[in-house]
Amino acid sequence: MAHAITGTRHGGRAPGDRIGIADVAAAYGVEAVQRRLDQLRATGQWFAVQAIEQELAAAGLGAPPAELRDSA
Repeated sequence: MAHAITGTRHGGRAPGDRIGIADVAAAYGVEAVQRRLDQLRATGQWFAVQAIEQELAAAGLGAPPAELRDSA
């Protein structure tokens, strides 16, 4: 069975070949990404949440992070 994101059998990728949040959202849905953000928030992983939210906003898939919304 092929991996949902990479299309390879075991999800292998070339070294340094990074998938983006848009790839994850396309494979699993934006709602799944939002659920994961909620899990990360619940465990205090604020840096990870901020990084993912910034990448979502840059890809046009989500609201900008709170500090960017508040500064507008």
